[in-house]
Amino acid sequence: MEIILNEIPTRSERARYNAGILYDQFNELNFFVEDETKEDFYLNILRKIFPMIQLTKIFGIGRKDVVKKAARENSGSKKDIYIVDLDFDHLNDTKEHLPNLIYLERYSIENYLMEEDSLIEYVKEEKAKSKKSEIKKELNLAQLLKMCSESLSILAGCYLIISRFRLKATYYSINLNRDINFGHESWTFRQSWIPDYIMLVKQEFEQKYPDENFSDNLALCQACFTMDNFIKNFPGKMLLSILKFKLNGKFGISDKTTDESFAYRLGKNSGLESLHFLRDKVDQFLN
Repeated sequence: MEIILNEIPTRSERARYNAGILYDQFNELNFFVEDETKEDFYLNILRKIFPMIQLTKIFGIGRKDVVKKAARENSGSKKDIYIVDLDFDHLNDTKEHLPNLIYLERYSIENYLMEEDSLIEYVKEEKAKSKKSEIKKELNLAQLLKMCSESLSILAGCYLIISRFRLKATYYSINLNRDINFGHESWTFRQSWIPDYIMLVKQEFEQKYPDENFSDNLALCQACFTMDNFIKNFPGKMLLSILKFKLNGKFGISDKTTDESFAYRLGKNSGLESLHFLRDKVDQFLN
């Protein structure tokens, strides 16, 4: 969900999205992304996707609205390309169309890292004696994602309601040990934390829109997170956190890897075929 930006950018913001000027001789193209802490992560990924293009640095310049503002102000450049997360913009019909602005086709960059081979490689790096065929069988990624969709679509539906109807509630920060009972056949909510959160969203919705039916709108939003579109629409950071939690537990891996390091390792080990659409987008922009 986007945060409204003050109309006058701060000096630090201005400096960040003009930083490409300093690297003109080192980058054949300048890529600007949202997160300042993911520059190396994006550099690793974009070098894989564009192996024939010289890339020395990626520029993280802040929130989505900052990136879009920079794209608007630099729309005449054929060297500067701005990449933003999809979030729920396609579901809310709020995508902005600019020639130099590229939306990911999934919620965030993390949503592209759920490749079976890279997850198997993560386990292999931690448990070197394990056979990849055995890891793959035990992993059962399709079933894991199915259980995620079935148990968490209602929570994601609340996120979409918050975004679509501009509620003040924040997205729930899930605590996997506290909130989820991971059964073999199904997952259920542990205690009342998530049900209470859903009720809070419901109460705010009904106060703001007394003539709307919350259950009907939640059902419509929840339908955006079925198995067919789960990887595309579900918040990627949360999904990666769940996958790491389940992998570590299933294979007896010490939980010393942070979510950020987990994502970085998956990015290094991924083929990233699902991100190759960026090549076509960049080619269309340049030509």
